[in-house]
Amino acid sequence: MKQLIRRTLRRFGVDIVRIRARPDLIGFIKDRGIDVVIDVGANVGQFGERLRAEGYRNKIISFEPLSSEFRTLAQKAQADGNWEVNNCGLGSEPATATINVSDSSTYSSILAMKDVATRHDAAAASKRQETIQIRTLDEFFGTISGNVLLKIDTQGYE
Repeated sequence: MKQLIRRTLRRFGVDIVRIRARPDLIGFIKDRGIDVVIDVGANVGQFGERLRAEGYRNKIISFEPLSSEFRTLAQKAQADGNWEVNNCGLGSEPATATINVSDSSTYSSILAMKDVATRHDAAAASKRQETIQIRTLDEFFGTISGNVLLKIDTQGYE
């Protein structure tokens, strides 16, 4: 029965395939010929490190606005000749902004933290604020060419 349904759907250009429980990021990247990954909200480079650990060797361009996290990110990327890092956030126009820095920096956001977040995890509480630079992706896009994967992790500021 499964084969009959599958053959019928193929006539209409639809294929059904079994996927793994965990999406295969590198398989996705290879299948689409991705040669540039833009990592917005890179924090200390966890996503870039994962890409490298899983075999991705092409260009990574990371954006991280927090000064402390950026220093850690820059140290990780320094030994990697194909990983560019930028100490800024991205937005619709160049500006400065105030970001709320949480106890766990992965929760830090330009947006105010809602009470529900701190009820979920006390580390989401804002401990201080930092002034950051906002730039536009257009400022960088002249230097970016190829098939691009854009990863955004900006705690609601997308």
